[in-house]
Amino acid sequence: MYVIVKDEDEIEKCQDMFKKSLSSKADKPIACKASFRGDNVEIGALWLNQLKIWVAFLGPERPYSTLPRRYWNAFGLKKPKENGNIPITAEINIPCNGEGGTAGRFIKDEKGKIYVVHTGRFGDAKRISPKEFIEKTQFPVIQIDDKKWVLIGEIESPELATNVRDLVQEVSRMKEEARGHSSEICLRCLDTGMGTLSDSVGQNKEDEKCTQLSQIHTK
Repeated sequence: MYVIVKDEDEIEKCQDMFKKSLSSKADKPIACKASFRGDNVEIGALWLNQLKIWVAFLGPERPYSTLPRRYWNAFGLKKPKENGNIPITAEINIPCNGEGGTAGRFIKDEKGKIYVVHTGRFGDAKRISPKEFIEKTQFPVIQIDDKKWVLIGEIESPELATNVRDLVQEVSRMKEEARGHSSEICLRCLDTGMGTLSDSVGQNKEDEKCTQLSQIHTK
């Protein structure tokens, strides 16, 4: 049986453990900017080279303080560049009081083990709904009270970082499938060796079509 962690001090400790578990496998932080709600947020992205994802964390003192207090945990698949902009693929945001509109939570079982879960709401609900994500995900789905949650993993497990990577890749794949971009290619980018759309959109700033695809792809 699982219960949602709602004590603020306990949530802070869980967040520290979550952050430590992921950061331990990362290179040094890369100063860059991530797009968030129409603005660019300065972050220190950590690149996990073995898993090929980046992670970034901001606490309740985050720049967008008009939102309810939360721990902002963002993830992406494109390797960050110093002072560059990077698209966010997925977020696992945790409310400081265990309640509210964010989609992530810490939960614990009867033995006191802590896990991180998510509602399956990743960005644009018009393209992929939480219900659809939960139906398609390869992750275990649990129910607490009357709500379903995607069980990502135990925060002290050595497999947590791999699980998070798998989740981010799954979110990316579902988003691309929903947008109908999974097989699109920017031909001019391909000619320059930039590869498929998911790797290359927006990289060729001289190409109007590429820029348009970038704007669509990163929404």
